[in-house]
Amino acid sequence: MNKKYLLLFIIVCIFGGVFFINQIIQIQLNQPEEKYETDLSIEEIPEREFKNLKLTYYGEDQQYKMNTTFQKFSEEANGNINFLGMEAVLVDGEEILNELTTPEGLMINDGGIVKLKGPVTLDTDKYQISMGEVDIDLNLGQLHALGLITVQSEDIFIQAKEMSSDLKLTKIHFKGRPRLIVKKGG
Repeated sequence: MNKKYLLLFIIVCIFGGVFFINQIIQIQLNQPEEKYETDLSIEEIPEREFKNLKLTYYGEDQQYKMNTTFQKFSEEANGNINFLGMEAVLVDGEEILNELTTPEGLMINDGGIVKLKGPVTLDTDKYQISMGEVDIDLNLGQLHALGLITVQSEDIFIQAKEMSSDLKLTKIHFKGRPRLIVKKGG
């Protein structure tokens, strides 16, 4: 008698398992596939992606933040963002430090470090800085730029291959044979 119940229990378990597996397969077949293209060029950003979106990136202690507005962007599966037309404001607490703009590029957010591949332009009251790419560390309040870097003001023109600074641009360090030109009247 115990063998009959055991056999009946095993048969019920087998049929129940087959039924549940079939249900799981049906659910997965009915779900739309998420498709991510990994190497989108700027011209190929799909229309189904976001336009005119505002995002804010914070450092660990949330003292520094970067408020961004994208005209159009597409997020890749790995979290990177291809974009057209980005405007950003760097903020320390409530104080606006400076503004960043770039017509197109790639953004990587890596634990409070925002990496922009541009060209990127940073505007302040005193300077206009153009950079090939820049890493903005919102945790430490620093930026590091690479590529052809130009700094222009009414009085000076500086060209370098690498630049490091705090986000307030009070301590700027240039590397890669920087070149300084003092303009007339400066």
